[in-house]
Amino acid sequence: MVDVYQIRLHLNAWINGKISLSEFEDWFVPETWDVHKSGDKKAEDLVDEIELNLSEYSGGYLSKEQLLEAMKSLLPKPFPIVVIEWPRAGAIQVPLSSLQRKSSARSLVPLAATV
Repeated sequence: MVDVYQIRLHLNAWINGKISLSEFEDWFVPETWDVHKSGDKKAEDLVDEIELNLSEYSGGYLSKEQLLEAMKSLLPKPFPIVVIEWPRAGAIQVPLSSLQRKSSARSLVPLAATV
């Protein structure tokens, strides 16, 4: 089931122009339609806020600029994202908190293979 971090990750991608609003909505709607079953109050509250903002935008009550500002307010500041390039898999985005420093290296490595 989708969690707060995944929602914010996709929201951040839209805010920063990595995906279109339509692409965000195409991901958001099927991934969050049953979030109330998760028992994750933070995820439920975030989904409710996003749905309200999208509804006000589609109803003409918010301009695109106002929608953008409203959605930005739902992200922590700063939103900690790290992009890792994998030789065969391409780039992935991972939360900064999922990385650790190897004692013998100057770089960060993922704590887990899956994100």
